[in-house]
Amino acid sequence: MASRQQNREEEEEVDVENQQEEEEEEEDTYLPLSKLEGQSGIQAADIKKLQEQGLNTVQAVAFSTKKTLCSIKGISEQKAEKLLAEAKKLVPMGFTTAADFNKQRSEIIQITTGSKEFDKLLDGGIETGSITEIFGEPIGGHIMAHASTTRLSLRKGKGEMRIAKVYDSPCLAESECPFGIYGDGISDYKEQ
Repeated sequence: MASRQQNREEEEEVDVENQQEEEEEEEDTYLPLSKLEGQSGIQAADIKKLQEQGLNTVQAVAFSTKKTLCSIKGISEQKAEKLLAEAKKLVPMGFTTAADFNKQRSEIIQITTGSKEFDKLLDGGIETGSITEIFGEPIGGHIMAHASTTRLSLRKGKGEMRIAKVYDSPCLAESECPFGIYGDGISDYKEQ
């Protein structure tokens, strides 16, 4: 009897912990407007004006235009700019500068295919962090990826030779190269 009581208490504790975690996740998802209060002169009256117009989260303010905020009675252009600036500090906007994007691209690693010619075609190998779709007769014609970054077409050549062609890529020119598939894996094509 005591063990049943103990089990119920443990289950109740787990339920309370799960409910708290869910509430924390909800807080992480949508930030209440109260987070803006006190920042750069933003007052409770300003928050109330936003809520009356249906802007109930920091995200809603961050994704609003200055014109939209200025159309709210009692929100001046200067106040709208402050609201937007403070909201955007709290909400990741999803924009990346060219410098940041360039830095991210410089950190990409290429994985070798085993063939120097094939790697040269791919500007160093298959990129990590992206999806490379390979299709063609040697593969059996199956589509392997619907959200691919780079698409390669493979076709059979003479003997052990295969030909890889860059079919579609945002960063590689359309070109092709020969390579071979041998018992020890993929490598440069060796004429026999």
